[in-house]
Amino acid sequence: MYKVFKSLGTINLIKSLSNCILEISSGVFLFKYDVAQYEYFLNKMSKYNCKQLIFTSEIFFKILKKIDKNEIRIREIKITEDLAEEFDDEIKSLILELYSDDNISITKLLNRLKLFEESDGIEIDHIHLSLKEDRRTKKIKIYNNGIISTTLSEKYLCEFLIKYLGEIKL
Repeated sequence: MYKVFKSLGTINLIKSLSNCILEISSGVFLFKYDVAQYEYFLNKMSKYNCKQLIFTSEIFFKILKKIDKNEIRIREIKITEDLAEEFDDEIKSLILELYSDDNISITKLLNRLKLFEESDGIEIDHIHLSLKEDRRTKKIKIYNNGIISTTLSEKYLCEFLIKYLGEIKL
């Protein structure tokens, strides 16, 4: 498991704190979760002008918009609100439709999710994706609290995040 952080300071100073840090892009890095080092790191965080990154629905929408459905499969989009049960079936149906019809684009799914957000105030709790790494299917879950759980190697995880988070203003 990893936690996503953003730094307004120098990443090299932060890297010197722990060997659990993987740089993603300018100012964005992952902390590979280790209980002892995480507590130490959190105590030093304010000194190095870092903050934990929270994934808003807007950030999730930007990630989803960049997905090529032929390379990455959307497994689940989970809503945080009490209304989640009401929307879960429709979201599952839209995801199934996305992969069963070549003429359906991710835009239809995004438009529906944005409508849920605007009309009902829903937020995305997490997205669950699968993709190929060395011809094997690997999974990645990105949670709104900045935690990432994955079976991807660190190399592929960094490549994925650079591609999907690199250009997004966080």
